[in-house]
Amino acid sequence: MEQGDQHRRRRDWSLLPPDLTALILTTLELPELLNAAAVCRAWRAAYKADPRLDAAPLFRAPCLVFHAGDDPASQTATLLSLADGGRRVHYRVSLPDPPFPTRYVMGSSHGWLATADERSDLLLVNPVTRAQVRLPPIGTLTNVTCRVRRGVLRSYRVHNINFDGFQSFKPDEGRIRFYEKVVWSSNPTSGNCIVMIIHAPKNIISFARVGDTRWSLLHVDRLTCQDYEDFFYNGEDALFYAIRSNSEVHTINLHGPFPTVKVIFKAMVLPIHDYKYIVRAPWADVLQVRWYDDFDIDDDNDARTTMIAVYKMDFVEQKIVQVKDLRGYALFLGFNISFFFLPTEDCSVIKQNRIYHADDLIDYDYTRNIYAPRPRHMVEVNLEDGSVNDVWPSPNSWSNWPPPVWLMPSFSQ
Repeated sequence: MEQGDQHRRRRDWSLLPPDLTALILTTLELPELLNAAAVCRAWRAAYKADPRLDAAPLFRAPCLVFHAGDDPASQTATLLSLADGGRRVHYRVSLPDPPFPTRYVMGSSHGWLATADERSDLLLVNPVTRAQVRLPPIGTLTNVTCRVRRGVLRSYRVHNINFDGFQSFKPDEGRIRFYEKVVWSSNPTSGNCIVMIIHAPKNIISFARVGDTRWSLLHVDRLTCQDYEDFFYNGEDALFYAIRSNSEVHTINLHGPFPTVKVIFKAMVLPIHDYKYIVRAPWADVLQVRWYDDFDIDDDNDARTTMIAVYKMDFVEQKIVQVKDLRGYALFLGFNISFFFLPTEDCSVIKQNRIYHADDLIDYDYTRNIYAPRPRHMVEVNLEDGSVNDVWPSPNSWSNWPPPVWLMPSFSQ
């Protein structure tokens, strides 16, 4: 055999036995695993033959993103798909600094996560491509002042823009005490991505474009531009839709020289203890979802009360009508952007007329005067009969920090 032939044979990975190939591939993280399947026909065959290696379900249905393990310095996030046929295969991804367990998660959209580091600064990260975008620091918000002593950041002072007074919190506390939710308009690397956050005090809104150095405050009307609970971006009219705690709905236009806010649905008399989501359905209706979830961790029986209702909002007649039929779709709620509908016909695991909810609420501990993440619940709610079932047994060791979030993975940078 000539030397050239020996050299080629030494590098011919396609000659590895399928079992050995599969063993090698199972040690890879998701990005390398996806690339490895394209190396050659033999590797592709091994990839398809072993169910542990098939990452295709990740891109057919949402997955939960969470941290599995006890290492606070770990860079690894774990992705677990609902469409894996019940195999519960975990895919690992090492993210760039800061370590994933040191982050707090409060949003997902377009295949990206919104996270906050230990200084409470926001970063957008794509778990599949590992791309990351840093947003303007929290200290550039209109109502936030950094308190520095001897060159070290000691705390943030949050000013109440509508009334006198302020509150202070340590740099790492802002992730829980300051931010409520983060939404963005498009892929963060598209060149025209607008990021919007609901934050303290009184759930006001600030916004910035990717690449900006500072946040801008939405302060069109100081009395009505507050108490927001959820929002989404509608690409068809290029507007953000936001719902307040009193069920009032605003459209927010950020494309002119100055922000404009329009009330398109008037306030209603509603229970004050539920949480509201605003959702744009695939059939173009705008829906309001009211969620009430109370879990008493001090109760010996872990008493829990969950109620949910979905309403179509009629902006012309200014009324709502309850909806129990999602027209063959399932709805995913949580820190993710809320118009997260998926058809159920091609995925037997996901059921129609169901809401899959990854707990995104924060409890206030009055005895210790602190905000703290509670045990997270991932539940399936049947809109037809109101029944509630756990998607995964809860609480889990990974269910608190960072909070698990629904994500539709994307290869887009």
